[in-house]
Amino acid sequence: MFDVLYAMFGGIFLLGRYAYDKIKTDCARADYNTLKNRRELLTYKYAAGTDLCNQIKEYIFCGEHFEDICNSLSDDLKYVFGSEWKNKLDIPNGYRINYSALYPSMHEYWIYHLLLAKRGKFDVWITHFGFELGYNLDEAKTNVKFAECIEGRLLNAGVEDVKLALECELLCAPDNYRLPTHLCGGKIKIQSICIYPTHRLWEDYKKIS
Repeated sequence: MFDVLYAMFGGIFLLGRYAYDKIKTDCARADYNTLKNRRELLTYKYAAGTDLCNQIKEYIFCGEHFEDICNSLSDDLKYVFGSEWKNKLDIPNGYRINYSALYPSMHEYWIYHLLLAKRGKFDVWITHFGFELGYNLDEAKTNVKFAECIEGRLLNAGVEDVKLALECELLCAPDNYRLPTHLCGGKIKIQSICIYPTHRLWEDYKKIS
C-alpha cells in the first residue's frame, strides 16, 4: 500500500518538476526571442551602416577637422568637463590626430558616438556590448555623463524607444545598484535589450555632481 502511495506521490512530484522546468525553459526561450526581436528592430531602425561609421571615423582621425568637431560638441563637452573642457581632453598633439583609428583615446571614442547620435544613429556594436563604464569612480562618472549626452542627442534627432541604463550584470551588491557613488561594474546599454537588472543613473547622478 505504501509502495503504491510512494510511487504515486513520487510520480506527481516528478511530473510537477518536469512541468516547472519546461515552463522555465519556455519562458527563457520566449525572453530570448523577445530580446532578439527588440535588438533586430533597433538595429534596423537606428544602427548606422558601415559607410557612415567609416565616414565619421575618417573625418575624426584624419586630424584636419578635430578642433571643429570638438567645438560643434562644446555643449556636451562643457557638461562633462566644465568650462575648461579643452584642457581635459586626452588628445595627443593638441587637436592633431596622427595615429590609427584602431587605437582611439577614450575621449575620441565618445566623440565618435556623439557624432553618430547627432544623426540619430548608433554603432551596432553597442547593441551587444554597450558602453564601458571605466576602471575607477571618476572615469565611470565621466562616462555616465557622456552616455547621458548621447541619449540626449539621439532623442533630439527623433530616435524613439532608446533609453540608456546601467546593466549591473550581477557585479554589484543589491544595495549599491542605485548609487552612482558606488558604480562597481556593468556597462551602459540600451535598456530595452538588457538581460540583467538595470538602473537609470541620470537623476541620481545629477544630485551628487
